[in-house]
Amino acid sequence: MIEVFIPTWDNERTIKECIQSLKQTSMDVDITIVDNLSTDATVKIATSLGAKAVSLKANLGEARTWICHHAKGEWFVMVDSDAMASNRWLEQMIEHRDKLSLQDKRIGAVYCSPIERPVVNDAKLKKAIVIGSLQAEMFHRQVRKNEGRFGISLCLVRTEAAKGFSTNIGALEDILFGWFLRDSGWNYYSLPVWYYHKPLLSKENTLRRARIMGAYMHKIKYTSLAALTFNMFRVFVTSNYGSKIRNFNVYLNLIVGWLTHERYTHDYKWGQG
Repeated sequence: MIEVFIPTWDNERTIKECIQSLKQTSMDVDITIVDNLSTDATVKIATSLGAKAVSLKANLGEARTWICHHAKGEWFVMVDSDAMASNRWLEQMIEHRDKLSLQDKRIGAVYCSPIERPVVNDAKLKKAIVIGSLQAEMFHRQVRKNEGRFGISLCLVRTEAAKGFSTNIGALEDILFGWFLRDSGWNYYSLPVWYYHKPLLSKENTLRRARIMGAYMHKIKYTSLAALTFNMFRVFVTSNYGSKIRNFNVYLNLIVGWLTHERYTHDYKWGQG
């Protein structure tokens, strides 16, 4: 039996698919949602599917902290509420972990990589997942060590490595978690195991979310304003015609968030919509 934790806040539109996908594994999983006082049917749906529910007033970083301090087994899983795991996701993660352990005794975590797709309706969902799995096979076959942003959206974590983690920020806590593991002498690995990320954000909320991300990039000193500005023009030049304006606007709003960070680093709740 392995513990699986899902931070939630008003995720009634995605939590059912998330939990059902997690149960595809042949291994026993003990699923708990850590819910930030949802006002919709999130808790009801989750518990009807057999999940436990812990309710507490906490932003995403505080929820991650609670999970790291309350996991009981040697390893545990964290999953985002809008993530959908592939078949044999847990078996594959454990197989990779065990193989890597032959060479590395300091593995703190392994994580799956996202297949980001546009919003699709349920009738097209299976097709999107098939396409996503083919993309993963084509472009992500290598195991990567301590590279890039930690993939906290679907990860298998050694409890010993995570116990000291603590943060009270409401976004980019995945970056802080990866830094924490490395600074504590543990390693993390990106696996060629995929999951489907099903964001349900409107155009307006996508841009608001970019401002929140920009504000937290400033807060944790993740990047510089010059780098954001450079990338804003770079993506405009390199993006295909249909996405030039969208990608430019995302970076523009990252910059707005950076410059007005005090406005966007308060009372942030996660969730989709």
